[in-house]
Amino acid sequence: MNFFKTNVLTLFSKIICLASSLFISIYIARILGPSVKGTYYLLIQIVLILATVSLLGIDSAVIYYLGKKIYSRRQIAMISNMVIMIMSLFMSCILIGLHRAHFLSYELLELKFRYLFIIAFAIPFINISRLNSAILMGFNKFISFNFLNIAIFLLMVVNFIVLVVILKMGLFGALLAFLLSYLLISVMYLVMIFRSKEIQDDHNVKAINKISIATLFSYGKKVFLVPILTLILYRVDSFFLSYYSNMSEVGFYSVALSFAELLLFIPESTGTVLFPKLAYMSDQDAGKRFLFILRMSMMLTLGASVLFFASIRYILPLAYGVMYADSIKLTYLLLPGMISISTYYLFSSYFQAIGRPGIITAVLFVVLAVKIVLCYMLIPTMHSSGGAIASSVSYLVCFLIFLTLFIIQTRFKLKEIFILKASDFNVIKNSFNDMFYFFK
Repeated sequence: MNFFKTNVLTLFSKIICLASSLFISIYIARILGPSVKGTYYLLIQIVLILATVSLLGIDSAVIYYLGKKIYSRRQIAMISNMVIMIMSLFMSCILIGLHRAHFLSYELLELKFRYLFIIAFAIPFINISRLNSAILMGFNKFISFNFLNIAIFLLMVVNFIVLVVILKMGLFGALLAFLLSYLLISVMYLVMIFRSKEIQDDHNVKAINKISIATLFSYGKKVFLVPILTLILYRVDSFFLSYYSNMSEVGFYSVALSFAELLLFIPESTGTVLFPKLAYMSDQDAGKRFLFILRMSMMLTLGASVLFFASIRYILPLAYGVMYADSIKLTYLLLPGMISISTYYLFSSYFQAIGRPGIITAVLFVVLAVKIVLCYMLIPTMHSSGGAIASSVSYLVCFLIFLTLFIIQTRFKLKEIFILKASDFNVIKNSFNDMFYFFK
């Protein structure tokens, strides 16, 4: 399956996932209120950050080594799943310990212990799902990858409807639905991976090298901090806001984030497919292929942002209700930053594919430092507006740094990066023609 078909398929699956997430988000916001919305949002973000920490970058290592085809695929799958399960259970215990040690914000500490207990033990199942989705990408099995991505969100909606809408279990039901969904999908992932043709064929190959835990860590440690820093970068403003304000304001801010981050939809989908595709190419070919994709992505994102700007004041109140009208201003303040950070997913895939993930880590450290300083300066006085401004400025810094490093790496000129070529339009035309034969 070529890049265009793979990207369209991935984009389609993300649309379904997005619709599912919006249903849950809108229901909690409208029916359970801003305070519960803010609490649910922060708890999920805490769990996702800790899950990412315990993943240790092994998901990226798995894609990289499967692409190089030098190690036993069965060994890669078995060892990586074993390590991730142990580390994830350990992280679940740490999260429970944080609650007992009063390390979390005051309002989160006031929650019943069962809330945190339920959400903490979602970590192993989140990571098993993430790891095995990376294995599917390493196998270039994007149909299976997208099928299971859709399945997790559909399961979440079904569980949410049963536990929250029908049984009226409130916040506890929403968290339980989250846990059960990842538990079920992790089982499906494991069955699909270990019954796959790639694993079964590999079992009969005696001469292939066996990978060790140390080998996985040798690459994983290079990218270990990237997803952690990314998550913290995206959510540090919300945690500052919870400290200096209240959960209701976090709820309003999370609604603005949900809408503004829709602009990341296409770049994130493209970046997901881009890394495993570029990993098979030489550095020179990867740079040329990446340049075209970067130009196309920026063009689409800018076009979408114009439509977004014009329609958000009508769509947001319609979806969430008039009580969230203040979120409109926050969304406008976040838009410039989202346009800037949309290129992160592409630059990240490129630098990982050419074996230089350390660049991504260094950039994220700098940008996170900028955002923390801005949050500290602006949020205590400007609250949610200060968080939105801090985000937009820091994301612009991120784009400028990555652009500079890419130019240094490839020697491309600015006009080559930003100006569309006649050949670009030919590729676009051929891609649209190709779409009509997508299901052949």
